[in-house]
Amino acid sequence: MEAYQNILRTLNQKETLIFNCLGTGDYTAEVIARYTSMNIITARARLSEMFDKGIIAQKESGQYYATHNDNMEEVQKQRLEAKFNKWVKLGLKHDWHFRYDTFIKHGGAPEPHHYE
Repeated sequence: MEAYQNILRTLNQKETLIFNCLGTGDYTAEVIARYTSMNIITARARLSEMFDKGIIAQKESGQYYATHNDNMEEVQKQRLEAKFNKWVKLGLKHDWHFRYDTFIKHGGAPEPHHYE
């Protein structure tokens, strides 16, 4: 209960609505938007932000669920890794080899000296 209260203090009003909704079960973005009376685009944006923070996670079925306080860091790590892999895949598709190679090798965006 204490962890739940700590999380609620860090959320804005719309995130609080979503978190309370997920406290009753696992739902898709469409169901959450309907339940909270939010526009689907707004609901998806807030869900994405909460997923980035590790507060919630998503099943392969598309349903979101509230994560346990102990698992937040692991969810954040998995989310970042998935975003990075998606970015690398997009880079391969569009032939952005230099840019993603620099990120992989140096852990950051290309600096002027990397272009030499």
